Amino acid sequence: MKAMFISAACFNWIAAIVFVAADDWVLALLLLESTPTALFFLHLFCTLVFLLGFPYYRAAKDLAGQASVIKYGGGAKLALVAVAIVDVLLGLVSWPILLVLSVDLVYGLLFFNALSRLPKAATN
Repeated sequence: MKAMFISAACFNWIAAIVFVAADDWVLALLLLESTPTALFFLHLFCTLVFLLGFPYYRAAKDLAGQASVIKYGGGAKLALVAVAIVDVLLGLVSWPILLVLSVDLVYGLLFFNALSRLPKAATN
């Protein structure tokens, strides 16, 4: 489980850096408009994604002690996927965004699986 949380942290860090460094390319790949406002919100989102990598890394070091982080992280990842699905269905964004967020879906499910394996006292 430790390796999974380290990989989740690295995924967040790498994705955030790539999305900011190649923001115009990423927006084009995801079929999103490249406007100053879109870039601003992409950069804000990437800042949050990057920062969320640190609690995932801490969770790898102390699974039981970071149960609330694991629960929050799993919920956050699944919430991102849910928002993206709704926005795709509403026609606000195109489906390629779901390809990127499929990684978050897998990690979200893995986080809750890891949480279910922790002693009950740690998850309360």
